[in-house]
Amino acid sequence: AGPTPRQAVAWVVLANQWPCRLSWVLQCLEDRQQAGGAPEAGARLWNVFYDNSRELHSMTKALQNVLDLDGDPELFERFLGADFPFTVAEAQTLLRCTVNLDHSIRRRMGLIRAVSALKPPSPPKSPAHDAPHDAGGANHAPGANHVPGAFRSGQGSGHVPAHAGEAHQPRDQGHGGKPRPMA
Repeated sequence: AGPTPRQAVAWVVLANQWPCRLSWVLQCLEDRQQAGGAPEAGARLWNVFYDNSRELHSMTKALQNVLDLDGDPELFERFLGADFPFTVAEAQTLLRCTVNLDHSIRRRMGLIRAVSALKPPSPPKSPAHDAPHDAGGANHAPGANHVPGAFRSGQGSGHVPAHAGEAHQPRDQGHGGKPRPMA
């Protein structure tokens, strides 16, 4: 038997209101299945989310632009944990007919998850490492090391250059080919 109309509507609401969190749960399920440790069909999606929420929290910087798509996290907990406690089996059935979920979100999460699993956490930077490298101090204003859109631009690895000079900067031919400051 397929999902009830009430379950189908709830699933659509879940995908519309919390596309990032739902994608995270689905990515965690897929990763577990690929590793040969799929959860039981009767396991609750909320439990899968909760069990992996610490890892999601550690990726909030890399995923900020997609996390911003989600509605209220407390409502998500109530919706998935109490109001509509979907199981893994129900999710897999509903996923086959889901058309309102941006699957690129899940692909990004899978990529970030894979990259973070491959490399050990980097050691903290020393204060001397963050000192400006040129006397003029160009591109060393607070926040200059942040490259807006790095995650959206297709780099996808979650890598943000440590210094603005590492980022691709357009060359300005009118200034001797020197990099233009990034706004």
